Amino acid sequence: MARWRGSLSRRGLRALSETFCIQITTQPFRAIVSFTQTAHSAATIEDRTANERSSTQKAPMSRTNETLIQALKESGAIKTSAVEAAFRAVDRADFVPEELRADAYLDTALPIGHGQTISQPTVVAFCLEQLAVAHGMRVLDVGSGSGYTTALLSQLVGPSGEVVGVEIIPELVAFGQENLAKYTPTNARIEAAGAALGKPSAAPFDRILVSAAAEEMPAALKEQIADGGRIVLPVQQSICVVDRQGDFFPFQCHEGYVFVPLVT
Repeated sequence: MARWRGSLSRRGLRALSETFCIQITTQPFRAIVSFTQTAHSAATIEDRTANERSSTQKAPMSRTNETLIQALKESGAIKTSAVEAAFRAVDRADFVPEELRADAYLDTALPIGHGQTISQPTVVAFCLEQLAVAHGMRVLDVGSGSGYTTALLSQLVGPSGEVVGVEIIPELVAFGQENLAKYTPTNARIEAAGAALGKPSAAPFDRILVSAAAEEMPAALKEQIADGGRIVLPVQQSICVVDRQGDFFPFQCHEGYVFVPLVT
């Protein structure tokens, strides 16, 4: 598997700083990540999945959601009991295409069609840990795709919370809704994205998670996060954690990730 280490360009750093009027702090996070760029994503991910399957055949083991969770705990990706419980309650195999279900518990991104992927479990766990969701919160899931992160978030907010997933690709809206319905959540839904990024009509949100990479920080999301809230989103090859403190938006970026581009 490839090891990626990336950094924001000077242009990206300048755009982040100008958008939020605060100096950026970057912090490397070395993680084994999967290719998720659209240009060659299907072939690359299929090749990588085949290689992992071949490796597994050499050292047979039973892959389950539980073995995935244990691997994420051992690697340090899962740190809190809340995130662990969410992963245990939501089975990743329910959110991948039928032909890839045998590979659902591999720690790799998998294609879900239309140039998009379900993200690598390590990356999902890292984002959820950084998001620090609590019961009762309102959360916006931008680029909900397969519905996997929306389902995980519904576990984290609890019955008194609310999760709104938005997706711009119509076929993935239907795919995500179908997958999410397997868990019949009363506190989460997936909707077709409108013309504006996010869900301005339902703002403010306590937390916002974005699962696709922007070239620079989207200013539109700044207007949708509540005071004291947090946004976790990829910007270029970094995952950035943005906190709102009144009119100030301090943030920190963790380098070393690759995501599919944010479609707006």
